[in-house]
Amino acid sequence: MDSRPYNYVFSPLAEEDMADIFAYLDLSSHHAANRLIDEIQSAILNLCDFPFSRPLVLDDVLRKKGYRILGVKGFSIFYVLEGQTIVIRRILHGRRNFERLL
Repeated sequence: MDSRPYNYVFSPLAEEDMADIFAYLDLSSHHAANRLIDEIQSAILNLCDFPFSRPLVLDDVLRKKGYRILGVKGFSIFYVLEGQTIVIRRILHGRRNFERLL
């Protein structure tokens, strides 16, 4: 049994983002795709201990909704807290216009 103070879930869009990231990287390197997915999952797992360690986003509308951001290898992980659950909303490449995608 995991004794972390918070758990996490992926939104359907975040699950789709993870699948898309893997599929894209897997075209050139299966090892690199697996490694990045592992790093993203590890970073999210670390959030379960310290979910408030990451900053709120700068966008006023998203900030008011409680969106926080975690960066991993050029990707931005957007999440909100709902009780003791970290809801991963999106995982987007850093160059994407996240305001219109969230």
